[in-house]
Amino acid sequence: MTRHKLDAAFDLPPIIEQEDDEESLTVVEEENKSLVKAEPQAELSKLEQDLDNVRSTQYSLIEKGQESLEELIEFAKSSESPRAWEVVATLIKTTSEVANSLATVSLENEKRKEVATKKEAASNVTNNTVFFGSTADLQKFLNKGTAEEDEKL
Repeated sequence: MTRHKLDAAFDLPPIIEQEDDEESLTVVEEENKSLVKAEPQAELSKLEQDLDNVRSTQYSLIEKGQESLEELIEFAKSSESPRAWEVVATLIKTTSEVANSLATVSLENEKRKEVATKKEAASNVTNNTVFFGSTADLQKFLNKGTAEEDEKL
């Protein structure tokens, strides 16, 4: 099937291809602007972009769940059907699970940032000095160091 037949079969907006002097651009006409993804920030890593995408999706799901819940409660009150109240209870449970999942994602993101900070701090090089000699030599060395500090004061 051609692209146009597939677009028509799946009720997709048409794709308009335009040639530019330097490169080929593909322009997609979109009817629903709320579904357009924002351009990712260059400095964010792929994982951070994924986490942001997950968080925004979960926020959207929670908002839509709350809106649907309000409408379902009104419907359940007016119909007085046990099945309607069962659907309300299921939607409450599902919305709370999404909210818990959002909290889990946020906590995991914080833990990941803490681990990255600890790894960065742990990557500092520490040079250990080892003294080879007798304890008498070490004592003389330490006494010499404290005597120099006393002179400076």
